Amino acid sequence: MRRIWSILVIIILALWIAGCSNPMGSSASSEDISEETTTPAGEEPETEEPETEEPETEEPETEEPETEEPETEEPETEEPETEEPETEEPETEEPETEEPDPTQWEYWIGDTGPAGGIIAAVDTSNSETWTYLEVAPGDIDGLVTWENAKTQATAYTAGEASDWRLPTLVELLLIYENLHVAEPSAAVLLLDAAYWSGEQFGGQDGTNRARAFDFSTGENRNLNAATLQRARAVRRF
Repeated sequence: MRRIWSILVIIILALWIAGCSNPMGSSASSEDISEETTTPAGEEPETEEPETEEPETEEPETEEPETEEPETEEPETEEPETEEPETEEPETEEPETEEPDPTQWEYWIGDTGPAGGIIAAVDTSNSETWTYLEVAPGDIDGLVTWENAKTQATAYTAGEASDWRLPTLVELLLIYENLHVAEPSAAVLLLDAAYWSGEQFGGQDGTNRARAFDFSTGENRNLNAATLQRARAVRRF
């Protein structure tokens, strides 16, 4: 029995050795390889270049950063206060108005006029139709109404002059300024009272009114013509 196992082992070893040393199998395989690799002379083997797919390169989206411009606050520039130089106005000297020379005139304020009255005003500018204003030396007798004053003034005949009458308000003002105020020592005595003018004034109440000049205040007055006031006659020449 042991012998039989020994023989079997020898046979298995012989077969294994025979299989390893068989050259046919290697030659056949090498020929196959050579046939596949050998190409006819002069012909270059076709070498298929592998298709190289270029990878799609996606360009990364570059977002530009938003640059916020810094707010530049303009500095408040305060305008300097410019003081205007004080311009002194040149002193304009008013031209001296030469007072008229009384010696150049036949009569002057305060002189006795040709009709025996007193010269109350002189028109030195020759702008009026008259040159001298002569006022009667005294009042009409007593206190009179406006109508009586007008009648007596036109009937006055001192110095043989026939042009006497009641004065206007302007003439009463000249008598007030030139004789009553400036020449209180004049021969004409004018009381601090209201003197009738020759101007009538119609009152709204329907009464007959006339204008007078108050020598106590230097103001005009509108009075009832029936009231009793003083009166003085004047004339121009």
